[in-house]
Amino acid sequence: MLLGSAVMTLAIGLIAHRLQTHRLLVGAAILMMLSGIGFAIAQDFWPLLLIAFIGSLNPSASDVSVFVPLEQTALANTVDAERRTSLFASYSLVGSLVGAVGCLLAVRPTC
Repeated sequence: MLLGSAVMTLAIGLIAHRLQTHRLLVGAAILMMLSGIGFAIAQDFWPLLLIAFIGSLNPSASDVSVFVPLEQTALANTVDAERRTSLFASYSLVGSLVGAVGCLLAVRPTC
């Protein structure tokens, strides 16, 4: 999974300047959805390996897929250069806090 995400991120980085960022984000989201469906349906090893390599699901808790560079590109184009550092700091902080809350909710005891 990690190798596939790395290859896809590099490939998108090579062609992304020719395409619209929002179309790439929508395409990546559709690919992630299809990857999840594929993992739910496939039962044999080789289809699962292919889905893991081509899909955009991540083997780690952090996002290592094509989404981060595309999101950062979209963010950088929305503000002036003077405000970019503050915007990226807020983006990172909010992402970390939401991820931490998600982890806390995932391990909460059931009543």
